[in-house]
Amino acid sequence: MAILYLEMVAPITILLVYQVGEQQKNTTATILSNNQIVGEADADIRAGYRIWNNKNKYEEIEELYRQRVSQAIIQDKLNKLKRSDIWVVGNVGVAGSSFKLHYPTNAFNEQIKRQSYTSRQLNIGVNYWTSRLLGGTFLAGATIGVQYSDNFDDLDESIVEDTHLVIAPTSGTNRTITTKQTVYQGLYKKDLLTVPINFDIFYAPDRLGNLALLATGSTVCTDGGTTKTKVGIGFFILKDKNPTIPNGGIVLSYTTIFYADKTDDANGSKSKFGIALTTRINLLKRQR
Repeated sequence: MAILYLEMVAPITILLVYQVGEQQKNTTATILSNNQIVGEADADIRAGYRIWNNKNKYEEIEELYRQRVSQAIIQDKLNKLKRSDIWVVGNVGVAGSSFKLHYPTNAFNEQIKRQSYTSRQLNIGVNYWTSRLLGGTFLAGATIGVQYSDNFDDLDESIVEDTHLVIAPTSGTNRTITTKQTVYQGLYKKDLLTVPINFDIFYAPDRLGNLALLATGSTVCTDGGTTKTKVGIGFFILKDKNPTIPNGGIVLSYTTIFYADKTDDANGSKSKFGIALTTRINLLKRQR
């Protein structure tokens, strides 16, 4: 995501945030079919540095800080000001997943192998924040970066069923036991260099209290001619009705992968839905 959800009160110029999340990697259809979720856990550290704000709006607030007025009074004043900030932001993150690769031509006991992988990424960009606009607070962000990842999204997903027949030695009664596994087929590759471009818009309407909305989009380009585009919407819970400090939320996404080389893919693309959960912890606030 391109937005660093910053606590934009006057004295803060640097903010360091630790954010963790969990998302599904398999399709919703297979989850409903065999109740198995192939998940990916991610964690990143995000930093932001404010490079501009409309300082004339902050003079009264800064005086209140110097007078050590209560935070409740300061927050009430902040909520009534129309303020704008521009931040330079960046993040470093990792994401780990584990899934099962299926090799149908191998010997039976070697057809399914568990594979684990951890991707790494670095992004930089800009965030713009403004309050009191259309009855709420807006944050908009854009980032570009580099990422080392695998080609999991290129693999074909399927369900393997193993059937085991059990016969009772005394009565001769037969019992069939079936187990299902979500597996993936295809040429698996690791440590592919990709370039992610992310765009986000975050909106916290005043009338919704502790609820805020997110519209997100990203495009990932690879040197192999594959382009992955993701769009999504999210719902976030705020802390103390502060629109710039979400405790966590859920993002529903739709991903389409386009292939420049269609020799092994008659359709040239594939799509899937995803669900991601996130939460965050503030690690550092540096003040003037």
